[in-house]
Amino acid sequence: LGPDGWDVGEGRAKPRLSCLRCADSEGLMPEKTLKRAYKGFTREAVEALSGLKDEPGWMLQRRLEAWRVYEETPMPRPDEELWRRTDISGLHLDEVAPFAEPVASRSLLRDVPEAAQALLPDGSGAGVLVHHSGWPVYQRLTEGLASKGVVFTSLEAALRDCPDLVREYLMGAAVPPAEGKFAALSGALWSGGTLVRVPPGVQVDVPLYALVWAEGPDAGLFPRTVIVA
Repeated sequence: LGPDGWDVGEGRAKPRLSCLRCADSEGLMPEKTLKRAYKGFTREAVEALSGLKDEPGWMLQRRLEAWRVYEETPMPRPDEELWRRTDISGLHLDEVAPFAEPVASRSLLRDVPEAAQALLPDGSGAGVLVHHSGWPVYQRLTEGLASKGVVFTSLEAALRDCPDLVREYLMGAAVPPAEGKFAALSGALWSGGTLVRVPPGVQVDVPLYALVWAEGPDAGLFPRTVIVA
């Protein structure tokens, strides 16, 4: 049993009672209303985030393994080579929300907030993927590239449509949790990631644009990008 109101087992982490309100979402994340607020990074928050995303049990277990590594790994020291130029003494993790409240998806780019649209190109890209505060809200890929087997999608959608790619590459040889404390934290609480797969012999000549856009104070943001080519 996970946090109060959540069932966590071998399958998916599912909310009990009426914690969520869901709606159709054009194949992206459904609109959901979160009634419970979290502050600071905890195992409870990891389980809750996985439940909100309706993830398979193996993904939850992978998150929890990353959380275990995070808890067991000490904070970086200023005398370590990788951290000697970075001062993290003012980083108060207990004041940060582990994830933002879910955001409804949009079927049309013009429905994405104008502040986010302003950061995108003029429509010349072969694909566009927009994440709002860690939640995928819009995605598009040309039929030409899709017909060649190119995948350009959110990690959330990839968990449903091509789970084997996510299982093989996310938190695998590239940036595993054991790489460091913050790599482990990102693995436990990733949200709003991107998966790109280009089959052998296929060339993508026109850019693919993935935008990670956030608003609101004190929310953690941990997008992951997986490129298979």
